Amino acid sequence: MSKYALCPECTTIFQAEDTQKSCPHCGKPVDIDAAVKNYENKLKTFTIEGNILKKYKSLAANVAVPPGITEIDEFAFLNCAKTKRITIPDGVTVIRKGAFSGCTILPEIKLPESLTFIGDEAFGGCSALKSLEIPESVNYLGKYAIWGCASLEKINIPAGIPEIGEHTFEFCESLTEISLPDSVKSIGNVAFKGCESLKSIRIPNGMTCIGEECFAGCESLTEISIPDSITKIEDWTFAGCGSLTDIKLPKNLKTIGDFAFQSCGLTDIDIPEGVSEIGANAFESSSLITANIPASVKSMEYSAFLGCTGLRKINVSAENPVFASVDGVLFSKDKTRLILYPAGKPDENYTVPEGVEKIGEWAFSGCENLVSVTLPESLAEIGDFAFDECENLSEITGAERFEADCFEGTKWAENQ
Repeated sequence: MSKYALCPECTTIFQAEDTQKSCPHCGKPVDIDAAVKNYENKLKTFTIEGNILKKYKSLAANVAVPPGITEIDEFAFLNCAKTKRITIPDGVTVIRKGAFSGCTILPEIKLPESLTFIGDEAFGGCSALKSLEIPESVNYLGKYAIWGCASLEKINIPAGIPEIGEHTFEFCESLTEISLPDSVKSIGNVAFKGCESLKSIRIPNGMTCIGEECFAGCESLTEISIPDSITKIEDWTFAGCGSLTDIKLPKNLKTIGDFAFQSCGLTDIDIPEGVSEIGANAFESSSLITANIPASVKSMEYSAFLGCTGLRKINVSAENPVFASVDGVLFSKDKTRLILYPAGKPDENYTVPEGVEKIGEWAFSGCENLVSVTLPESLAEIGDFAFDECENLSEITGAERFEADCFEGTKWAENQ
């Protein structure tokens, strides 16, 4: 029957021989009988059922998982806040949910080549973990698996992983780059949210889904290529990506979701032909200067470009059956409704065209350059907050036909 020993210097577990005089790992002298006894005592700190390590019950800084273990069970090392080093032997194939969650001072961990499964939350909250090499044998990486590893700078994704689950890398604040293998076909909701140091990511061709809030708050992201297989940019996907100044949208794109590019650094956007829907607040508070809308867009919320203080021009294809633009101002196709006057348009004076019957909600919001506006005789309705934060708008010709609160937020209203 094999005997095992635990080296007191490097904590390596090795198969003991009676004539052995040194540790096969570190080479330092070892009293083999004492090392065997040491291993037997350490074994008492684990709860083991069959080949499954159920629980670790000590507070040691260095831990060696015993030989013969094939599975590390759920929350086995949960909140082992004093553990600095964990050695996992070859033969372990499964790491279950939350197995190492909350090991807050663990700087690294070497995973065995036998490993195939990393469960949900497996390393969640390991805030000191700086790097993690995932073996190519791994074919499942669970939700929240690497969540909150704030010090993680580098990680690889094996070629057999089919998807990145929800919240997998959320708040990995030190991660600077990552390359996804061709095997990955979908990225779950919130997968990379809050990865504030992430500058680039490779997304493979054939990707079918990039989830909601996937890259929200990735404020250092400067470039990303979205494959043509993506047909929808989900809600909040790139919200808060302030360094993302340019993006090429996929040619098969159909939908841009709510808040998809909110507060992005984008300066110009060409919506590809084929997109039919642009959601609420899709580009709100982004750095846009120009937006180009194709003929295919049939649904676009009035708030899509709200708060874009640098936006000077919205261009709409003449073939679009629902929307139109005149001098960069967005209208309904029949030009009876003024939907949005770009907040960054440099003109000080503007005459709303005759034939316009309604000025939409928030239509002139934040237009700080405007000094005077002339309203047409055809105008019958002004939407809520239509002139909000037009701080320099002091002259409104035709305003007397409407309630004064229609112009709340203007200098004209202050002087009434």
